[in-house]
Amino acid sequence: MRAAQVTRLDGPDGIEVTDVEEPTGDGIVVDVHAAGAAFPDALLTRGLYQYRPEPPFVLGSEIAGVVRSLRQLELKKRPSVSEPIDLAHTLFLLGAEEITPELAVDTLHVLLKYQSDIEKAAAELTVGQPT
Repeated sequence: MRAAQVTRLDGPDGIEVTDVEEPTGDGIVVDVHAAGAAFPDALLTRGLYQYRPEPPFVLGSEIAGVVRSLRQLELKKRPSVSEPIDLAHTLFLLGAEEITPELAVDTLHVLLKYQSDIEKAAAELTVGQPT
């Protein structure tokens, strides 16, 4: 898969679009159709943000896309095309400017229709967003 990867801490000049390994393990995989760069991303590319990963690392805390898979989860009903659209609409109505881990868990009911699926996804969901 392709990703905007910071290969050196030279600001935007240190970003390269490159092929990276497909993620493995539990979690949500998203097909990204659009990505935005926020102020923290600019700081990350220079090693000036409070969270300082070592290059190479992938940017992308602000994304919009379609949920592709809920890895290794046995669900009664997986999200189809309409659920991510419903989620985007819900986040817009809530005035959300970012998806925090708490907001992700609190809005799982928009993506998943069965309580057992929501509970299973909430237990597995890990959003490693730096603050």
